Amino acid sequence: MNTTRFLLLVLLCCEFASAQVDDKDAPWSASAGLRFMNRYTSYGVDLSNDQPALAPSFALDHDGGFNAGFESIVTMGSNGGLQRWSISAGYELSVSNVLSLSADFTHYRYQNDTANVLAGLSNSISLSADMEFEVVSLSANVHQYLGDLGATYFGFDASGFVEFGDLMIVPLAQITFVSQEVSISRTKPGGMGRKSGPTSSSTVTLTGISSMSLHAIAVYPLAEGLSITIHPAIVYSPKAEVSTRSTQFAFSLGARYSFPF
Repeated sequence: MNTTRFLLLVLLCCEFASAQVDDKDAPWSASAGLRFMNRYTSYGVDLSNDQPALAPSFALDHDGGFNAGFESIVTMGSNGGLQRWSISAGYELSVSNVLSLSADFTHYRYQNDTANVLAGLSNSISLSADMEFEVVSLSANVHQYLGDLGATYFGFDASGFVEFGDLMIVPLAQITFVSQEVSISRTKPGGMGRKSGPTSSSTVTLTGISSMSLHAIAVYPLAEGLSITIHPAIVYSPKAEVSTRSTQFAFSLGARYSFPF
């Protein structure tokens, strides 16, 4: 998606929303956003080839729990361009004042099927359970990627909530585990003076910790419906087979406009 066109869309949405009557009982809410990221990672997997990226997105939510969204990842630089886009639909059920459950289905389309270890998996089903207490929130989620070689990511989060006037800060700690099938190619070595033998492939299942990360998410409202988000994070990825084994600093700066209708 062209970034300039997306920004124009955001401005048009803002003008449209400002002309509407503020209806607190409106069942629907729409939002459009744009994020800049120094790198894009998910569960410790680098999805932007270690390049800075822009992420335009659009979301639609209903008071009854239904939600839908669209997001794309566009890397920046001389070799940049659209890396992937995704479209999702889901439902959130509030079980009690403390517990909520949600389920989502997401379809992904990558620039090519070798962009990263998830590029060959075009669909995923996500399930999560969130528990909201007075001083802390706990979340458990599972992402099941569908394809010839499947992948399952389990995540556990613990977060808090701090207010300084209009500024909201959410400290977050996260750990994720992976169980993923990976195809490994092997070439039969040749003897002295002989060429190497034919290449064979086998499938192995990788399991273990995918990533551990610490986040500090700051949200500040600029105007009615318009907010900015600053999100620094330290991400440790120990699984070299899934992503580069490293500790990286991830940072994003985003703006989002929401309006009811």
